[in-house]
Amino acid sequence: MNPAVRPRSSKIIRFSFSLSVVFSVNYNITSQLINMNILSNSTIALFLRFVGFAFIALPSVAETVNIGRADEQLVVPSGYSASTKTPLVILLHGYTSNGAAQDSYMKFSELADEYNFLLLTPDGTVEEFGDENRFWNATAACCNFYSSSVDDSAYLGDLIIEMQSNFNIDENRIFLIGHSNGGFMSHRMAYDHPDTIAAIASLAGASLLEMIRTTPDRPVSILQIHGTADDTISFEGGSILGNDYPSASGTLTNWIDHNGTTLDQTELQEKLDLVASIPGNETIVTQYNNEGTIELWAIQGGSHVPQFTGNFNRSVIDWLYSHPKTPVSNTLTSFVDDVQKMYIAYYGRAGDPAGISYWAEKLAVDGGDLSSIIESFGNSDEYSDRFSSLESSELVDNIYQQLFGRSADPDGLTFYTGRLDSGDYTLASIALEIANGIQADTDDSIIYSNKLAVANAFTEAINTSAAQYDADDINAVVALLGSVDTGSVLSSLLVEVTALIDLLID
Repeated sequence: MNPAVRPRSSKIIRFSFSLSVVFSVNYNITSQLINMNILSNSTIALFLRFVGFAFIALPSVAETVNIGRADEQLVVPSGYSASTKTPLVILLHGYTSNGAAQDSYMKFSELADEYNFLLLTPDGTVEEFGDENRFWNATAACCNFYSSSVDDSAYLGDLIIEMQSNFNIDENRIFLIGHSNGGFMSHRMAYDHPDTIAAIASLAGASLLEMIRTTPDRPVSILQIHGTADDTISFEGGSILGNDYPSASGTLTNWIDHNGTTLDQTELQEKLDLVASIPGNETIVTQYNNEGTIELWAIQGGSHVPQFTGNFNRSVIDWLYSHPKTPVSNTLTSFVDDVQKMYIAYYGRAGDPAGISYWAEKLAVDGGDLSSIIESFGNSDEYSDRFSSLESSELVDNIYQQLFGRSADPDGLTFYTGRLDSGDYTLASIALEIANGIQADTDDSIIYSNKLAVANAFTEAINTSAAQYDADDINAVVALLGSVDTGSVLSSLLVEVTALIDLLID
């Protein structure tokens, strides 16, 4: 069992709790910031809004996920099955709050069973100074007020990878929901991880001012929810401690430009009733392109912390569910893992991006027929240089070593060696059969799952960095995958991936 995730009990226990919203001014931290010349008089009122509320609630008792920073709360739906792809929803709290309090306000955990999604409610970092509030280091404007070096984008990205290694996550339905600072962080995640995130819903957040990266192949769908009377994060845009953030409409225009689409603004006739304290259907829905993938819900007269109606959480989940990631071609969905498995089992290493893409496309064209890969892998220079001198039994045993870090069991060794010598099986077909025949919840499955996750992470990192991956680097990658065992923690392995990429860049 992966030590990073605590075992599930037969039943998820949830405590009921009441929500208290305390609007009180934190004079201590405000006075400190004034004394430090961080706050000017013109920004005092804005900052008080950030620190002026806290949610008090008893946290739900559920599973936790820990990749080295903290036990992050996870709600697993009662209908979860490892055989079924399941959406992942990550809820990001606002400045001064925490994951449990944010869920007590928005109540997304109440829908986990009905909609069958995994809900992760992580906590931001505690500040080192002042009142030690929790925050996300999202953008220049919000809310890293003490210049922390924490990389929350990388941390949340690693949490997603950890979830994918332990649960059957639907790779096309990974969603983020954030409020205020958490909304800023949701936008940051969508910008940094467009291949991973399907859609986000940001309440009173804003995007980065400048989005200079290339247009993603599969843009993230964006839902911006914002009150027109929000005097903490202004609907019209503003600044925090001298750092500007865009307006609600400017945020979506930034995304339109970044995604390479054209502005096609359509105000829908039907309005939504999201806020209990405002009579009637107060929320105007505007779609910013004709696919409806970028949308604004403008709450007329809405504040920074609206008192939502009981259908708010359902409306957001419905929107997210209607905006899954656009499936990539068969090149990247159906066959990438099969090709990566071939690299691990056959060569003991991760595939290079070009090789993964080439062979996955080949499989797509050939309808999944592995014969072309089998022949080419077996006749490659790499195979010849590394393995041509080995006997059949040594070749079979080497597959077990590369997949599981152990020798083949005697019966398996005898069986596959005989099939290889007779010509009934090729080494590649043996490798795939062994990989695909792994029993769930065994040491072999844990080791192999981590190997596959590390290999995919390495290939992706090579693809998005300036690193070069050539024959001189193979031994280092083989050693990295070879170090995986039952005691390995995936998060630590991913740190090693990053370190290895840095070496390749240097």
